Parts: sequence; structure tokens; C-alpha cells
Amino acid sequence: YPSVIVQTQSDVYKLEATDFERLCQAWCMESFPVAEISRGPTNRGDQGVDIDVVVGGITPMRVVIQAKCWDPQGPNISIKVVNETVGAAVAKNAGYAIVITSTGFTAEAKAQAKRSTDDGKINMNLMDGNAFWDSLMQLPEYSKRRSAMLQSNSLDPISDAVVPSTHIKFTNQRGYTFASKIEQKIMSDT
Repeated sequence: YPSVIVQTQSDVYKLEATDFERLCQAWCMESFPVAEISRGPTNRGDQGVDIDVVVGGITPMRVVIQAKCWDPQGPNISIKVVNETVGAAVAKNAGYAIVITSTGFTAEAKAQAKRSTDDGKINMNLMDGNAFWDSLMQLPEYSKRRSAMLQSNSLDPISDAVVPSTHIKFTNQRGYTFASKIEQKIMSDT
């Protein structure tokens, strides 16, 4: 479990880009409990894909995720990032794409994501900082680890752990069945 645990939503803005990607990877591991999850290169060569999720089944579905940790006082995510992510999804033969950010999206970016979905090219999902934080707080394993960190009275607001290998096979070993709305949508489309 790539543990980058933050105490508050404002601590997310202090993360380096690679740590934000690891936080998004933790979200993926719980949102897609039975999936192969891999992270792309941690430099500028990711070609629009920070995290690649392959949800198994008879016809596996691929979800590409672009993670953008930007200063909330700065600009919102633009149409350029949405277009790059759609292009990456097409190149990877993915049916789904998600842009996760610590900030928000411009009106043009939202409109482009909607057009991509409506045109049937790529099912595009935009997750702004508030939605991402709310989703993190609902994840059982993340919440448990965050609570343990807060109870230990750690003075470090960002808890860092070793990054596992880039190819992760996550299976639900705790016996609960959890499927995110995104995963439910993918499964209903297959």
C-alpha cells in the first residue's frame, strides 16, 4: 500500500508531484480492489498517464489516470490537460480516463471532458481537490492508516512510506466487496 498519508486537505497542496501520484495510487488500490495498477515514469515522460489501471474480467477494461497536484491559489486545470489525457487514453486503448487534481478545472476543461464522454470517445471523469479529498476520507484502509497516524501524535503532517514495485496486483483479501462508482460503470459497460 503506497502510504502517503496526509492529516488535512491543505497538506495535499504541500506534496511533491510524485507523492501526489502515490496518494492517487492508494486511492486506485481501494477504488479498484481487483485490478492491476501500475504507475508510469515519475518524470516528464509519462505521456499523459501517471497511473494505468486494468480491471479484469472477460474483456479487461483500462482506465488511465493523470494526477495534477497544483497550488490551489494558482490556475485551474485547463483543456490542454484534458486533451492530453484523452489522447493518452486513445493511445493506450483505454475506455476510461480520470484527471485527479488538488485544485479545480476551467469551464473549458469541463466542457471538453463532457464532449469526450458524449461523443463516445472516452468516458472522462474529472475529480477536483474537494471531491478527491472526500473520496479519500471514505476509503476504509486509507482512513484506518490516517487515524493511526493521527493517534500516534506524529508531528510530521505528511507520512511517507516505501513505494512498492510499479506493477501491483491488488486483490481484496479483507473479505469486503467494494466497488467505486467508476468501477461499477466499467463493469456495467462490459
